[in-house]
Amino acid sequence: MISENNIKGAEWRKWDLHFHTQSSYDYKDKSISDQTIIDTLIQNNIEVVAITDHHIIDTVRIRNLQKLGKGKVTVLPGIEFRAELGGSESIHFIGIFSEKSNIEDIWIKLQSGCGITASDIVNKGGDKNIHCDLKDTSKLIHQLGGFVTVHAGDKTNTIENITNSVSFKMALKTDLVINHIDILELGKEEDQNDYNKKVFPAIKSVLPMIICSDNHKVTSYELKANCWIKAEPTFDGLRQILNEPKGRVYIGENPCVFERVHTNRTKYVRELKITSVDGYDERYGKWFDNITIPMNHELVAIIGNKGSGKSAIADMIALCSDYNNQDDFSFLKKSKFRDGKHANNFNATLTWESDKVTEKNLADTNVIGSIEEVKYLPQGQFERLTNEISNTKEFQNEIEKVVFAHLEESDRYGKLNFKELIDSKQQSVEKEIDYLISELSQINHNIISLEEKENPTFKKELKNKKQKKEDELKALVKPPVITDPNIDAEKKKANEAQVAKIDQLKIDIESIETQKTSNELLKSSLLLNLQFLKDTKRDIELKGSEIQSYVDSKKEELTNLGIDILEVIKFKTDFTKIDSTISVKENELSLIKTKLGEQESNTTTKSIPVLLQEKKQLLKEEQAKLGSEQSKYQQYLLDKKTWITKQNEIKGTSTIPNTIEFFASSIKYIENDLQKDLKDKYEQRINKTKEIFIKKYEVVNIYKAVKEKLDTVIDKNRTLLDKYPININASMVLKSDFVKKFMTFINKQKAGTFKGIIDGEYQLNNIISETDFDNADSILTFLTEIINALKEDKRETQGGYRFIGEQVSEIKDFYSYLFSLKFLDYNYQLKQGDKNLEQLSPGERGALLLIFYLLLDKNDIPLIIDQPEDNLDNYSVANILVPFIKEAKKKRQIIMVTHNPNLAVVADAEQIIYVDLAKENGHEFTVTSGSIENYKVNNCIVKVLEGAMPAFNKRKQKYYGNS
Repeated sequence: MISENNIKGAEWRKWDLHFHTQSSYDYKDKSISDQTIIDTLIQNNIEVVAITDHHIIDTVRIRNLQKLGKGKVTVLPGIEFRAELGGSESIHFIGIFSEKSNIEDIWIKLQSGCGITASDIVNKGGDKNIHCDLKDTSKLIHQLGGFVTVHAGDKTNTIENITNSVSFKMALKTDLVINHIDILELGKEEDQNDYNKKVFPAIKSVLPMIICSDNHKVTSYELKANCWIKAEPTFDGLRQILNEPKGRVYIGENPCVFERVHTNRTKYVRELKITSVDGYDERYGKWFDNITIPMNHELVAIIGNKGSGKSAIADMIALCSDYNNQDDFSFLKKSKFRDGKHANNFNATLTWESDKVTEKNLADTNVIGSIEEVKYLPQGQFERLTNEISNTKEFQNEIEKVVFAHLEESDRYGKLNFKELIDSKQQSVEKEIDYLISELSQINHNIISLEEKENPTFKKELKNKKQKKEDELKALVKPPVITDPNIDAEKKKANEAQVAKIDQLKIDIESIETQKTSNELLKSSLLLNLQFLKDTKRDIELKGSEIQSYVDSKKEELTNLGIDILEVIKFKTDFTKIDSTISVKENELSLIKTKLGEQESNTTTKSIPVLLQEKKQLLKEEQAKLGSEQSKYQQYLLDKKTWITKQNEIKGTSTIPNTIEFFASSIKYIENDLQKDLKDKYEQRINKTKEIFIKKYEVVNIYKAVKEKLDTVIDKNRTLLDKYPININASMVLKSDFVKKFMTFINKQKAGTFKGIIDGEYQLNNIISETDFDNADSILTFLTEIINALKEDKRETQGGYRFIGEQVSEIKDFYSYLFSLKFLDYNYQLKQGDKNLEQLSPGERGALLLIFYLLLDKNDIPLIIDQPEDNLDNYSVANILVPFIKEAKKKRQIIMVTHNPNLAVVADAEQIIYVDLAKENGHEFTVTSGSIENYKVNNCIVKVLEGAMPAFNKRKQKYYGNS
């Protein structure tokens, strides 16, 4: 049970360190009572006052004021001096001493040392003629354990009366400020600006700045501005502002933390209480016997020796705040306090500044569906994230939680985390990319066909086939000419009727053959038409299904927004026209098939093949009726026709495959037009790939938006990050398996740039090294270089033209892999300098994680860190943890468990909680709490430090001087 005052440590209080009483020679109303002074200070919420009468320490009055103000106002003894410096308006400075000091002794020594005895004042014609040497007096004040303040800025009797007109005066002023003065007393709030911007940088030293009432009439007490000091209301508390001149003093209406807590009361822990359950008889030890720990709103450091239960407090706060991953608890784990005997005998109660109270049994593990009210980084999780390379993904996820908070609500599109946002965008993009890839597929198909023709083997085959056809043409034997017997008029007359009949049959046969050809062409056309119609109908149906799926996916969300999606998207299909056209075409096809004898007819109409056969048979019979001479001539005419027909078939045309003209035309195309068409297709493919890249980059732009926001925060804290540079990459990158995947397509036995595994990978890496995969033009150049390397052997000792089809297996898949950019990945990578996550040491990774939580995290719920120094190197502790904790506590409550009290001291913890677990006394858990300057807390720090005292002694001197 903690009962001492100020157990919440250093808190913001109003101080007035320049206050006169009736003992000053120029006081306005000497009839005022000491009680009135105390009452007035209390009414104005002044918790510490320094009595600073002119050239006198009225020990009796100060003792009386201390008695009257006990427990309400701390009264510090002080004295105001007039210096010999400053010309006509001399400089005033003040000595302030501890409330515990022997003021009678101090006063005697000051009188004699400074020449301000009663007789000195009389001899010099009164107080207004008294001047004390500033340097000598300051040295004496310091020897007596006091501090020196001086009027500064826009105030009467200010040190600024020593002008900078000549170098020696500037040097004098600098020497006084650095070596003799502890605190600057300003005339107005705005005076801070010049000192912060000009003076302190020039002298390379920072002093605390205060503002005081300089009151000479308590009945008209008024503050120029509030002077807040964050410390215990003691002289030792005042000493702390020398170590933290900016962090411990605030001049203005209210310190920022007041407004921060007031407007975010649900995000600040007020108190943790731990009690045993009713009826617990201490059979398993005393442990937590009615422990109450109030919490400071800024930095709380929990210290203690090993096994003292430091992590218990952190675990319990996290437990009551619905922290989800309880497997990472250090104290509340199954192998320790949750062993089945201890935990269920104790309850923890957490009270927030909003007055919300959460009570949980220490054995409670139910957090299903709960929202975490604190960010807890337990030691186990911290070690896992920083030490195990296999947890790089988990580490990245932790970073992404911080990253997501930097996106505006409008940029999150209703998603709950970074992964959901990216996945959603990727799905949307991939749908559009799929359509582009389908178009790319057709282009690749055309290119593959053209590249096959580019191979000389293909051209050689064409020439060989053409030659073969030419040989066939030459091999045709022209039938020997038989003289027409009908030249003889009598013979012609004798056979005229029969010849006419035969000629008519030939005409009939030719007509039927023309019908057959015409119907076959029409049949082919109808089949193509029907295929097109059916494919189109199926495509429309598929598109309809896609649109319906899209409508279904958006319907609920739009309905919630009061929008009927069916009023936005109206999609209707009507296949009546297509179906009727298909029916007509199928009927036409059926009729033609019947005519061609490909299917049975329901009528007695004969098919074209049957008619043709009948006519040919009849022709044969009629020819047989002719005489021998006429028969031979008729056969000659038939053979001649067959010879001409065969010649025409072999010669063919450029559009009829497997003919001389077709092969000649193909060869001519290869020689004259192939490269032009290939170039056009390559350009089409490149343009399509560029479209795919642009689509993919829409995902990267989300990363870049986050990068820009984080870069802004990083730039604002560039000074802090100077020794630990953070770089954020948001880009497209080459997938790590690209080289391996690429080489699986390559026939490594075939001559070419990529022949052989080692040489091939070497050549490929050379091309990769010249490529910026975050730049569309660079990637397109990269792809062009790959194709060029496949077409031309780039090996120095080889060279020569090569053919892609001979070097690449599964060329269709190869082209799809390359030109649909499947080898690219989205990259959002954090780096320390030039190192990525995998290259960081555990200490560096721990530092990076803490930078994000302490500096970049926009979340303002309490941050609890358990022993972070265990996972950091000394450099990171000094340059990352300490300054960043100081920065983080300006925006959120920080609770840090540490076994190194030095860390709590140099980080200027507002509250230090020392815990101890007396195992010899039934594991009794005790707590001591207060500020760094608190004497009892100071002794606790020493207990934990043990052999590390030298590191603390130097700091301790700043707290307690040489006493």
